[in-house]
Amino acid sequence: MDEPQFEKISEDERGANYRVILPGNRELVLIFSKAGSNRGGHSHSVPEVAWLLSGKLEVHKMREAGEVRFVVNPGETYYNAPGEPHYGHFLEDSWLLDWKLGAPADGFTTTNYEPFRKRVRPE
Repeated sequence: MDEPQFEKISEDERGANYRVILPGNRELVLIFSKAGSNRGGHSHSVPEVAWLLSGKLEVHKMREAGEVRFVVNPGETYYNAPGEPHYGHFLEDSWLLDWKLGAPADGFTTTNYEPFRKRVRPE
């Protein structure tokens, strides 16, 4: 495969997720989220970098010392360590790009973190 392959993963009242498979079986996930929505509530077995393309996002993470929050603005990136529970609260309509570093498209696992999943599930 020499060209990226695109497919819609899901769509609901919060927005939509798209998978981009790159040559070499690498995966990016492009996420559109509407203002006020929450997404995530999980951790991954591999490191992840997220890049906010537009909008505004408040990231929540669970660390050893407790929950931390920070705001991400357009053009900024942030890092999720393997096993680090995280979710995003979208303050504005936003486009976000996620990349699981060094992992093939089918080479990682996602584990839900129930305290955050409760905040993320659509009503």
